[in-house]
Amino acid sequence: AVERTAVLKDGASSIYGSDAMAGVINIITRQNFEGAEANAYVGQYSDGDGQKQTYDFMVGMAGDRGHVTIGAEYHKEDGVWARDRWFSDDSYPGYPAYSTTVVGQWGNWRPVGATTPWQVADRGSDALGPGAWHNQNANDTSKPSDQMHLLTPLERRSLFVNASYDLTDNVRFVTDLGYTKRSSVRQIAGYPTQSTAIGAPMAANSYFNPTGGTSAVNWRRRGWEVPRTTDTDQTTWRFTASLEGSFDIGERYFDWDVGYMFNENDTQIINNGNLYIPNVRQAVGPSFVNAQGQIVCGTPGAVIAGCVPWNPFAGFGTGAVANSLEDPAVQNFLYKEEHALGNTKTNNYFANLAGSLWTLPAGDLTFAVGYEYRKEEGGFTPDAIAQSGNSTNLASGPTYGAYTLDEVYAEFNVPILADMSFAQELSLSLATRYSEFDTFGDTTNNKFGLKWRPIDDLLVRATYAEGFRAPTIGDLYGGTSDTFTTGFRDPCDSVYGT
Repeated sequence: AVERTAVLKDGASSIYGSDAMAGVINIITRQNFEGAEANAYVGQYSDGDGQKQTYDFMVGMAGDRGHVTIGAEYHKEDGVWARDRWFSDDSYPGYPAYSTTVVGQWGNWRPVGATTPWQVADRGSDALGPGAWHNQNANDTSKPSDQMHLLTPLERRSLFVNASYDLTDNVRFVTDLGYTKRSSVRQIAGYPTQSTAIGAPMAANSYFNPTGGTSAVNWRRRGWEVPRTTDTDQTTWRFTASLEGSFDIGERYFDWDVGYMFNENDTQIINNGNLYIPNVRQAVGPSFVNAQGQIVCGTPGAVIAGCVPWNPFAGFGTGAVANSLEDPAVQNFLYKEEHALGNTKTNNYFANLAGSLWTLPAGDLTFAVGYEYRKEEGGFTPDAIAQSGNSTNLASGPTYGAYTLDEVYAEFNVPILADMSFAQELSLSLATRYSEFDTFGDTTNNKFGLKWRPIDDLLVRATYAEGFRAPTIGDLYGGTSDTFTTGFRDPCDSVYGT
């Protein structure tokens, strides 16, 4: 659907408004396309992974009074694992010590309040009571990059329609429609759970307490059996309809257009692999063997219905599968699927007029003026579990907001000299845009450009431009959210690094 791409390297807020600080990339789509065209692309890395496929076609018809162009595309990318590339196998290439974490898939513990070494069950032991344990060593760590995507797999379907029809000799109706559906699945390593972070020490009277009931213990365990995944589906609709035409006054010709644009993005996110903290606290709380020989949560006479006890020190050849993180019943109890919804909408009305005003000795003085009204609205609703802060996922609150703006602009291109010695071309461009937001006020931004071609083979350009960035919906109305302010290690840091 793309005919060509034009890059404007100047600051362009005076022409395009907010965010056009460093320039603008304009993607010009095909019109009046006749015939049919199909393309197929298949590629793969030399490592045998990361296959990419793209299939598309374009068909168009044109007549005396109009045209229709239809294009469709299917695109698919397979994932690439970080462990399969030398530069991502270690999180910090060349520093393997910083690429592993002590919160590994072999759970470790020490008594609450103790500063003694963390204890890990010997491989092949039952991971119960004061049996075979050893001080945690380098073999008891995990490397998160082993479970992480380097390139995320995705799938995309797109449809594009462009049409026009001449209502009269001087008025044309133009419309385009765009649809995109994109799906992706991202995986990162299982969550590194620490009892001190979620307030869930193992109770002294837990059946799985390694001290034999003498003390509550702090524990650490990475959820290696259940990596964290994020499934994202995003659907985008875009619709534009406008009238455009031309007229003349005397010997001056003018072009105009008025129209409407609508754009909507719907996002659905499904997160898996984060633990539900209230259930973790129950699972490592008091537990015992009942008369039927079953390990249950609670105490005799006060059984916690629906609770599944968890032994965070079992797994990977240590302890029984039952009640380990490999146990489906434990997974179903500890992990809750989280859903989030996002939506943004844009409604845009515009009108533009362009033409020439006077003929100067060096050429026509041309202009363009226009008006735009736009309303932006959007919101994001995390899962109720994420909103409550009861998940190991970062907590966040819902948000919704909107703003409107009115803008007018004017541009002039003034030819000063032409076809003269040391001035094959000398012209001045002027632009200004006034923007009024209902959220923070108004702003005016100007641009001045000079173009001088002393000889045919040399062009000198100079630009002075003002730019601005208006606050977005996220800036203005974003809900509160958790983040990590520490936890990043820089091996070159002279204070905290090596």
